[in-house]
Amino acid sequence: MLQSPDLCGLVLRDLEPDDLSALRLTSRAALAAVRAHCTRATWGYNRACSAERLGDLARYPALRVLQLDKCQLTPEDGRALAHAAGGLAALRALSLRGNTDLGDAGAIALARAGTALPALRSLDISETGLSGSSCVAAIAGTWHRQLVRLDVSQNALDGSA
Repeated sequence: MLQSPDLCGLVLRDLEPDDLSALRLTSRAALAAVRAHCTRATWGYNRACSAERLGDLARYPALRVLQLDKCQLTPEDGRALAHAAGGLAALRALSLRGNTDLGDAGAIALARAGTALPALRSLDISETGLSGSSCVAAIAGTWHRQLVRLDVSQNALDGSA
């Protein structure tokens, strides 16, 4: 398991042996190799992530699984993640579980970037401070043809759709 110091605790997995030998090159070349081949990333629990760091995710085009659980994400971070979505076309699973400050605004920003995530099949936005069913409806409406799993549990949804 490798850690990239430039992404506030991003843990990179699923590197092939050839990728590991490439990492012995200069740090710039090593980081480029990681970015090109990384398919799974997890930010550590209870570590704050800045909007700038989330924007860096667009530089990892091979990401298929991204877990940002309990990273203290805010609506601004949701917008930054939505902006980075253009570089994450291969992303199949996104978990934002436990980011209670993300709220409706952050989730709606992400839904607006939905067409930039054509491969997304699983979205976990449980315990993210969602308060309106209309927000969930916007998310479901964005990805209704492609999502096979949408988790909105542990949110105080108001029942308005």
